[in-house]
Amino acid sequence: MCENFVNAFSTVTAPALVNNNEYVPITNIDTKSWKINGNTLVCCKPGSWQFTSQYQLFTLNSVDSGTSATIEGWFNLNGKNIANSAAAGYASKKDGSIVLTICYAGKFKKGDKIKFGIRSVSTQNPPVLNIVCKGYLTTSGVYAPSLIVTAIKI
Repeated sequence: MCENFVNAFSTVTAPALVNNNEYVPITNIDTKSWKINGNTLVCCKPGSWQFTSQYQLFTLNSVDSGTSATIEGWFNLNGKNIANSAAAGYASKKDGSIVLTICYAGKFKKGDKIKFGIRSVSTQNPPVLNIVCKGYLTTSGVYAPSLIVTAIKI
């Protein structure tokens, strides 16, 4: 296991609901500097860290229904959303995929908890869950995650 560097990822499908703030559960990690606690990474090695999250999203439902899709992501630290960490991605009904990347750098204390928010946005009436965030089996036989988190100590 490495230190001063984090590769964490999720192979869990999210979001489950439309127009609802949720957090992606982290399922795998390769470091002793942070640990997994459900949908949270917990700091074990305090200091300044730079996080990059990459959401890999598929709008399978929007392709099928002929509608476009919007996804939002953000960071949450110790139960509070981090200011200016939110971003949105858009997939047209033609393409059906989104890669949304968000970065954040900050000082972390031992025990600090960071989560990765996700929200499927629908303006349709009634609302339609038109984002499917899930891992998939690639043609090379590798299971691709739905969220990849990389962090380095700076």
